[in-house]
Amino acid sequence: MGKTIMKKVDVLGCSGSGKSTFSVQLHKATGLPQNEEHAWTNFIRE
Repeated sequence: MGKTIMKKVDVLGCSGSGKSTFSVQLHKATGLPQNEEHAWTNFIRE
């Protein structure tokens, strides 16, 4: 089997829990892209 290459990490948590700070540190350490999305908006149904 080949290596699995991580392309994306989702960081979830409550407001003020340090998600953005962690994401910046993760980006600096791994080079993974940093993209802040508010995923909860994808679950809103009218």
